[in-house]
Amino acid sequence: MQNARQNITGTLVCFDGENAFSVYKDNRSLVSNYDFTAQDWYQRAYKADGKTVFISSHQQDYLIGKDSESIFSVVKLIKDLDTKQPIAVVKADASTKILSSILDGVKLPVTSIIVVSDNHGNIICTNHPLSDGIRLGIAKNQTIIDIDRDIYSVISQPIERTEWKVMMIVSQTEYRQHTQWMQWNVILLYTLASVISIFFYVYFSNRITKPLRAMVDVMAKVEKGDFTARVKVKKHDEIASLGNAF
Repeated sequence: MQNARQNITGTLVCFDGENAFSVYKDNRSLVSNYDFTAQDWYQRAYKADGKTVFISSHQQDYLIGKDSESIFSVVKLIKDLDTKQPIAVVKADASTKILSSILDGVKLPVTSIIVVSDNHGNIICTNHPLSDGIRLGIAKNQTIIDIDRDIYSVISQPIERTEWKVMMIVSQTEYRQHTQWMQWNVILLYTLASVISIFFYVYFSNRITKPLRAMVDVMAKVEKGDFTARVKVKKHDEIASLGNAF
């Protein structure tokens, strides 16, 4: 979990369409007059009505400066505990290196490509570089990809609590040579999807969204006149920095 915390690139709290507060590792600041309500991740957070939403790799065009690495995000709509009215959308950005480290730890007896993608076929991370043909096949949601003088079989497993899936892409030539291993690959794929799902739930729900929920709740108390409200900070990362700022 310590390595995961190091890959959290920053946090953002949007109180309405224009007012927001953020803390990022590289000290990047927010773009002035940025319309957060027009963003897909903001709208999806509202539509989820308080449930955690995972956003695949995207440009951080709400920040000044060039993106230094590929990121995915966790967003959540926070509501007032009493009135149930929306207070803010909180967003935590994380490097896809978190997922890559999980994929890199998978050792197979055959040369399989493991890919995590969203429901639109957008690649989030992979354990091997992908050819244009394989990328196109994934985007088209193909189960058989015919390219580079070989045919590739694609098996996939949804990742629970997300709109993502993990896929294993295997050359059919190698499949015929290692038939006895293919059943184990299917079991491994299911296990891998479960591991990623549990990781998301335990880490992002408990270690990110709960502290952000506490911060927004404190702000709501301050708005009601309770100036003694404070955020208890126990960590030393971007979440803690945001808590200290509150």
